[in-house]
Amino acid sequence: MLSFLSNTQTQRAGERGSVLIIIFVAVALFAALSFTVADIMRSGDPNMMAEEQAKLFADELLNDAQNFRLAVQDMKISNGCADTDISFANNIIAGYEHTPEAPDTCKVFNAAGGGMNFIKPSADMFDPNFASVAPSFYERWVFVGNTLVTDIGTTAPELMATVSFLRLGICEAINDRAGVPNPPPVVNLGGFPLVFTGTYTSTTTLGTGAHSALANKPFSCLQLGNTLSAGSYVFNYALISR
Repeated sequence: MLSFLSNTQTQRAGERGSVLIIIFVAVALFAALSFTVADIMRSGDPNMMAEEQAKLFADELLNDAQNFRLAVQDMKISNGCADTDISFANNIIAGYEHTPEAPDTCKVFNAAGGGMNFIKPSADMFDPNFASVAPSFYERWVFVGNTLVTDIGTTAPELMATVSFLRLGICEAINDRAGVPNPPPVVNLGGFPLVFTGTYTSTTTLGTGAHSALANKPFSCLQLGNTLSAGSYVFNYALISR
């Protein structure tokens, strides 16, 4: 009887030891996972962003772009604004003023016009390796009128909302929603993009040759193949397809 009790106690002690080992291993694995996640969040490598976080950021950009588009369309319909009258003049970023000045009713960031606020995207969306390359395009929306997308509208350039220097994961998530195959198509710019001040000039065409997958896509994300920003990723969204 004593021998049986002794064996039982020894067995239970062994089981408790095994449980403690399992708990210790689980804690160690959790700590390692936490460290890895923290390391990814600190990393400047655009390939290391978690997939779910990239999808959330992509949806945020698409939602903001859609709101810009709705504001522009409303001003065209309700306020009679021509495509050339649409203005992105604001009190945060200079350079969008028209000459002559556009009426307030045609200004996206004016209460009498689009009633929008100038939105700054989250800093976590951007590849820090390009922070000093083109500061005027980093961590902000840029509105341009020099890009033509094949097979949308006519042969006139579109009015585009763009965000440059995104992390790769976000760019790929945008293309997943646009139906554009990844990796992002490489595009060589036909000229440096200038902010829109009422004039449309077609210097870059999307959707031909090596980047034909961008044809008939009102929004997409591409990789730049030339300029000082080569290798960076750019989101484009057509506010007016002309």
